[in-house]
Amino acid sequence: DPIEDDLEERDERDTIGPVFGVHESPRNTTAVLFGWDVTKTFCARNGVAMVVRSHQSKKYGLGFDLMHDEKLMRVFSARDYEGHCNDGAVLLVRATED
Repeated sequence: DPIEDDLEERDERDTIGPVFGVHESPRNTTAVLFGWDVTKTFCARNGVAMVVRSHQSKKYGLGFDLMHDEKLMRVFSARDYEGHCNDGAVLLVRATED
């Protein structure tokens, strides 16, 4: 569906260049899109290295994406979700020794 593909591309902010701040999502009124500056500020204020999110498949995607200077990761586990020909992925988190 060309309209759905266009919305997905708009939601993939890294494909159209850097976006700053918080913006309404073209997908619905309760969601927001946020730029790399928001991710970077959130990580710094909360003492975390990265934010991991889910619930968005990417057409023909690998099941994961690193975005926002590797401070935001999308992991999507459902393979071929709604016919998107995407791979699925999982994230393994291990404790590190200090």
